Formats: sequence, C-alpha cells, structure tokens
Amino acid sequence: MDASRASSLMVERVRARPWGVVTAALAGEDVDFGFEAGDDDLDVGSLFQVGSVTKTMTGVLLADAVVRGEVTPDAALGDVLDVRGAAATITLEQLATQRSGLPRLPANLDPATVDQADPYANYTADDLRDALEQVTPGPREYLYSNFGFMTLGLALANITRLPMSTLLEQRMFAPLGMATAGCPPKEEGRVPGYNELGSAGWWTTQLPGAGGVGASITDLAAYLGAHLAAPDGPLGEAITLATTVHAGPPAPSGYGWGSQGGGWWHNGGTGGFRSFVALHRPTRTAVALLANSSRAEHIDGIGLTTLTEMVRAASAT
Repeated sequence: MDASRASSLMVERVRARPWGVVTAALAGEDVDFGFEAGDDDLDVGSLFQVGSVTKTMTGVLLADAVVRGEVTPDAALGDVLDVRGAAATITLEQLATQRSGLPRLPANLDPATVDQADPYANYTADDLRDALEQVTPGPREYLYSNFGFMTLGLALANITRLPMSTLLEQRMFAPLGMATAGCPPKEEGRVPGYNELGSAGWWTTQLPGAGGVGASITDLAAYLGAHLAAPDGPLGEAITLATTVHAGPPAPSGYGWGSQGGGWWHNGGTGGFRSFVALHRPTRTAVALLANSSRAEHIDGIGLTTLTEMVRAASAT
C-alpha cells in the first residue's frame, strides 16, 4: 500500500460510520424505540451481542438459584465446583459482586496469544478449572473480573445440572418474553459487527457467564421492564434480590449489577458491539442502547445522561 492510499484510508476509516444504533426508553408503562441504521437494516428484532450486560443476567440466575433453595450466596467454590487451592474459599456472592479477588482474566488466557477476532472461543471449562487451582486471589475488594463471571456461570451450571444456555432460556428468556434472546441467539436476524478496521465477527465462548448473550432491543426492553416492576413469583424475587446492594463503596454492587444514584446499570463490549442498560426503579424509568461497533463507547455516557434527565423529569411531576 502506498502512502497516498494509506492516508486516504485513514481518513475514510475515521469519517465512515457503517454501524448503527438502536435504543429503548421506558417510562412507566410507555416504551419507545429509536433507530439509526448504518449500512445494515435495523428493526426491533435485529440481534446484537450484549457483551458484559450478560453479567447482570448471570447475577439474576444466581439470585434465582438462591430463591429456589438450590444454593446459598455464601457457598464456596470448593463445595460447588470441587476446586482446590486458594480459590476454593471464594463465595458465589463474592463472584457476583466482583469481590472475588480474581484478576480480570485467567492467567492461562493470554490476550497476546489468542485469536483477537474471537479471543474466548477455545477456552474450555477444564482450562478455567486449571486456572482456578493455580491462582492466588487478591484482597476481596472490588476488581472487575471476566474470570469471576466465567466461573460463576460454570458454578451455576454445575449446581443446577443445566448449561447456561438452557438456564437462561428456561428461567429468564421464556418467562420474561425475551423471544429472540439466546446464548447464543439464532443466526437469522444477527447484525454484523464493526471495529476501527471494518467488519468484525461475533465472539463465541464456551463459558458464557461473563458475556455470551445476544438479544434484540425488544428483548432488553422486556428485561428492563421486569426490573422496573418485578413479576410475581420466584423470578420476581430473584430480580429484587439481584438488584439489592450486597457490597458497598467504592463500587456499590448487586449481583452482576452496579448501583449508582439509586439506580442500576451495566455496559458491555465485544469485538464489534457495544451495549448499555440502566434503570431507576423509584421513577420506573430505564434506557437501553445497542450499537454494532466496538467504537461506540460514547453510548454509556449518552445512556446515563438521558436516564438522569428522565429521572429528574419524573421526580418533578
């Protein structure tokens, strides 16, 4: 490539925006969707990777298992995964509140050596168990950890004898009417992802507790709606339990959810997607944003600012 082509290519990549964004705003009983398509058609059924927003769902599944009496929050990994070594004393609640002391990634998952286009694809449950038996956890203080939520998902699958994909479908997606959500979702309806260099494929994982879900904006609206007005029964109890502060400052946390300003939030990102969800139960307001680009980090600030404005407006009435 000559200098002229390289120079023009950089300008093209900076200015071009082939990706799109879909949004949902919930205010009481009202739900409204917004769209701005890029090169690909988008509608309420378009499927996006939600990345780490999955962690909130894994947290609700932990709460659901607690409500069902299948496990207690203080159950240790040595008991539920037969893990030996220093990690054996980590509890499920510590995993769910990001207080496990586990690093962001397992030592045997080296970002420098994996396929950057699909970094989690070949990492197995056996690899995770090996990493747990070798790790020396740090202080049980807040430290955001994909390692921790990969472990929590595996633990829940072991406790319930159901894979995470089935747990999510049977205990969350079907009851809440999240008709197109999946772990992973069906191929039909998936939108392509983009990064700074162009197209980016969907990431895959064998340990989806940290980020394996794909969903539409309609699915996320149903999910947030259930958090604003918890349904009757065990799932509603689980949602309430998951959105209770179980660990305090500097990062007040529920199970998978972060707490801020009396509300709850999480974001997500994969190689070609960004996501953001937030809710404020006292005013029954919530927002969700999905973008099919890893470059759309600004949706976090936009989502939080918009929800704050919705909360103020609702509080003033």
